[in-house]
Amino acid sequence: MVEGEVLSTAPGQLKLVGRVTFGAAVNIEQQGRELLIKQTGSCTVDLAEVEEAGSAALSVLLSWMRQSHHLSISLSIVNMPIDLYDLARVSGLDAVLPIQQS
Repeated sequence: MVEGEVLSTAPGQLKLVGRVTFGAAVNIEQQGRELLIKQTGSCTVDLAEVEEAGSAALSVLLSWMRQSHHLSISLSIVNMPIDLYDLARVSGLDAVLPIQQS
C-alpha cells in the first residue's frame, strides 16, 4: 500500500491516492492546501484510488472544504469509498461535505 498523496491531474481536478492514515494526514492536508490555492472557480477531488481511509481522511476533507470556501472555490468530492461514506454518514458529515455519490 502506498502512503497517501494528492495529485493535480488537470485544471480543477485533484486526486487523493493511497492510505490516508493519522500519520499521513498532516502531510496530505498540506499538499491539498497548496494545490487548492492554484485552483480557480471549481475543483473536484477524486477519491477512487484511496486504499485506506477513516476519520483522518474526513478531517482532511473538512479542512479542504473550509479552505475552498475561503478561496471562493466550489469543491466537489467524487468516488468516495463506501466505508468512508458510511463513516461520514454516521457522523453527519455527509450533510456537510460536498460529496457527489453515484
